[in-house]
Parts: sequence; structure tokens; C-alpha cells
Amino acid sequence: MLSPRPLPAPNKVAVVCAIAVIVAVGAFGAWIGLAEHGKAVLVDAPWHGFVTASSSPFADALARTLNLVGGTKSMIVITAIAMCAFFVFRRWRAGIALGTGVVIGTVASETLKTLVDRPRPADHILTAGSDSFPSGHTTIAAVFAITLALVADRAIVWVLACAWVLVMAWSRTYLAMHWLSDTMAGALLGTSVAIVAVAVVSYISPRRSLSDEPDAMSEVS
Repeated sequence: MLSPRPLPAPNKVAVVCAIAVIVAVGAFGAWIGLAEHGKAVLVDAPWHGFVTASSSPFADALARTLNLVGGTKSMIVITAIAMCAFFVFRRWRAGIALGTGVVIGTVASETLKTLVDRPRPADHILTAGSDSFPSGHTTIAAVFAITLALVADRAIVWVLACAWVLVMAWSRTYLAMHWLSDTMAGALLGTSVAIVAVAVVSYISPRRSLSDEPDAMSEVS
């Protein structure tokens, strides 16, 4: 039985960079909360004006669908299904890395929301139960998609993962639920958490890569 290409654990440089990005996101959030008092920064206002003015029935439907799919309850179900699929095929480390990343990403996002305490744009369309920085939808979308890309180690999966994160980030600004800087921070935070989660699981259990399947010959023997 042929095994897929093995996935090396993220190298030390990637892990160090990911940790640095997580720290930088936290520092950026502190700057927004303390120095800017939560107001729009950098390109937030121009992007907000552009994206909210470019509405269409299709964009409305897509953004609202992504709001539902990327919500906490939906992502819990989707993550659980993905983990079960990994476990069924005995790809334990991949499932554990995915679950660990989503949990850490959720905790990190919610913690930053509480600490930064940034208000959402005043014209946000949907009801929101938490603060704006960073975008939770974008954070978890990035954790989920980038973890799958790291596990699969295929170009097409990387393309789809990046597209998913970008579309989710766009949808959050289109609905005026977040500033652009919120979604950028969420994408960076989620990507970095995914890298760290995969690295930690690979380090703790290094005998087989995350994308390895059981060796059929060893099972027979």
C-alpha cells in the first residue's frame, strides 16, 4: 500500500516566526486598544468605505453564508467531523493537531477580544456578541485551513486554504462586522497557531509524520 508524501514538521525558523507573529498580533492589538482607543487605523476606513459600497445580492448571500459556516457552533461541528475522519484513517497526529489548533486559536482570539476591547464598526449588519479585534471567524478559518494544508502538503490544498481565509476575511469586512486590521490580525494569528500546533504535535510524537498512514506490511507482521 502506497503512503502519501510524508509531511516534515515545520522547521524551527517557521515556528520561531509563527511565535513572533503571535506576539506581534498581541502587541498590535494593545496599540489599537491603548493608543488608538479602538478607532479605525491605517487602511481600515478606506477599505471599509470601499467594501461596504460594493454590495450586490450575490455578495450578500455569500457573506451571510460564510457568517453561518464560520461561526463557533458550525466550526465545532466541522472540526469534530474532520477529526473523526482523521481518526478513522488512523491519522491520529493530524486529528490531534487540528483539534489543538482550533482550541488554541479560539482561546487566543477570545482573550484578545476581551483585552483589546475594540468596538465593531458602527454600521455592522448582524448582531455580534463580542468585540472586534481580532476577527474570530477569520482566525478559526485560518487555523482550520492552514492545518489541513500542512497535513496534506499539496499545492492545490494550499491554494484552496489561502482562498478560504481570504474570502472569509473579505466577508467579515463586507458585513461591516470587522475592520480590515481585525481580519488581517485574525489571518496571521490563525496561520501562526496552526504552524505551532502542528510543530508541537510532531515534536511530542515524532516517529511518524502527520501525513503518514499505517504501514500495511508492519500490520501484517
